[in-house]
Amino acid sequence: MNMTTTAIKERPVLFNAPMVRAILDGRKTMTRRVVKNSPLAKNAERVLSYHGKTEFDFILPNGSGHIVPCPYGEPGERLWVRETVSLQGFYCDDANYPPLQGRVAAECPVDARMTGIAIYKADGAKRTVRCLAPMVEGNCHWRPSIHMPRWASRLTLEITDVRVERVQDISEKDAIAEGILEWTKSFRESGTYHPNGQLDAYPSTAFLRLWDEINGEGAAKENPWVWVVSFKRV
Repeated sequence: MNMTTTAIKERPVLFNAPMVRAILDGRKTMTRRVVKNSPLAKNAERVLSYHGKTEFDFILPNGSGHIVPCPYGEPGERLWVRETVSLQGFYCDDANYPPLQGRVAAECPVDARMTGIAIYKADGAKRTVRCLAPMVEGNCHWRPSIHMPRWASRLTLEITDVRVERVQDISEKDAIAEGILEWTKSFRESGTYHPNGQLDAYPSTAFLRLWDEINGEGAAKENPWVWVVSFKRV
């Protein structure tokens, strides 16, 4: 009997350095991303229901519905993290090309396997990675996260849940799952900065402040619909 294995779908997702560190620390298990693949969804009054695992029905003011699929995938699928990286010291270690062992990419054919080091800016960690020769030319500088190749990624996340809500509806529990640190004391008691550098009484307030820092001043006040994607590290 022939057995076939279906490959798990993977999609890239960008995280900045603080969020990468939060994932590495085990503090971040959720991310919110603006629903922006449909201009009609922006004007929706509510989400009535969803169809399947990743399609959500946005209800417009006139009562009509507009179904929008989640671009990040469904539970059981995966996200691979793109972050700022430097790729250094690549040399040929392909057994198919013995005379080229130790040579740099510019001296090797396009199908030669190269080994090098990936340095991750978020925490300075180093990791041995492999790729084909043309992929490593002139890559010693910091490469922005948007340009990180799949083979250089060190973090893979499995989606455990997807839902839709307004960004201001975030709960205190979810704000902590977004990577916001819990308070040691409340703002009302001490009035000092807490470990995450935010001067706010609640994690949800700190999250909305962070949302403005990332998306622009006033972004949280606009209260957009967001994809709420929960995940666990693979």
